[in-house]
Amino acid sequence: MNVFVLVRMLYNKAIKARIVKKKLYPFGSDKIRIKFPETEKVGLDIDEIQRIESLDNLTYGETHTVTSFLLIIKERNYPLSINKQGKLKKLNFLKTSLKILIQS
Repeated sequence: MNVFVLVRMLYNKAIKARIVKKKLYPFGSDKIRIKFPETEKVGLDIDEIQRIESLDNLTYGETHTVTSFLLIIKERNYPLSINKQGKLKKLNFLKTSLKILIQS
């Protein structure tokens, strides 16, 4: 955690508890700015998800894991279609999940 984030949190709590006056707040556009490093996106791309969907000859535990993963993606409203390089690709998680459940 960035140390300034912790200090800002403590200041906010102190202001709320009326321990420190708001005019002493050291953060803001004309004061201290907290800088965050660039982040790298971590996750699966469409091809990796489709490879997971197409797995076969799985054990019962593996089948359960894949089905749970696909249903979680569906439940959390991850995109069901992705425009990649100008093409619209549909991901049919629910259909795949049901197919896996029926097989087990």
